[in-house]
Amino acid sequence: MMSELDALEQYELDLPPVGSNLGWVSLGKLVITYSGSGHVPHGRFENCLKVLAAPGVETVLACSENTRPTSLQRTAVAKVLRGKKIIVVVDANPITRGIITAIGWLGIPMTSFGWGQTLAAAREAAKGLDGVSPETVHGLLSKLRS
Repeated sequence: MMSELDALEQYELDLPPVGSNLGWVSLGKLVITYSGSGHVPHGRFENCLKVLAAPGVETVLACSENTRPTSLQRTAVAKVLRGKKIIVVVDANPITRGIITAIGWLGIPMTSFGWGQTLAAAREAAKGLDGVSPETVHGLLSKLRS
């Protein structure tokens, strides 16, 4: 049986390069993104959108800490997320989380969590994924964030 450490090592993380704050990892049906404080460079953002829009991606775990996307970036993300089965957001801002909760009430498959609830967010994102445990999702998020 594969250990959690081995499970994490099988995935290729696209960590934020110097001068950027956006990283991601694709697990087939699930993409985990992490964006840190500040603005997201346009080229890096476009590369992430391509990963999110790839065929077969059904679930997105989007995590941010004081990220400031432009209005064009917010619009582009909204277009890419349409049709996803599960969208889980981890954000430090309680107002953002409240808006996402209200969107979920409208029937859009979005849930939000604070940074103290990342394991619960990982459990939500791992729902319906074969061979990917919530602990693996949580571990990958931790690696992106570190």
